[in-house]
Amino acid sequence: MCALCKCLNFFKGGKGRPKVTIPLNQQELLYQQGYTASQKAKVFKCPKSVVYKTCYKNNIKFRDRYSNITDSALERAVAGIYKKKNPNSGTEV
Repeated sequence: MCALCKCLNFFKGGKGRPKVTIPLNQQELLYQQGYTASQKAKVFKCPKSVVYKTCYKNNIKFRDRYSNITDSALERAVAGIYKKKNPNSGTEV
């Protein structure tokens, strides 16, 4: 196997495109840094589907980055922030 193939994590597997392996530690590091699947695909020079498959296989979930707050809790939080910034909102003059 050539040095370039080792560096890019390509392995001969027969016919078709070479297999791309993405190390778990690199996956986790890029996830923690906020990379999207598209950005990871550019880094590893592979399709997004490979990134999604390896993330799924290693139990890395992109949706966990977002909050699971309910709609009513979100409305209360926004109303509280709005009321702090505009305490006289809704009062008549």
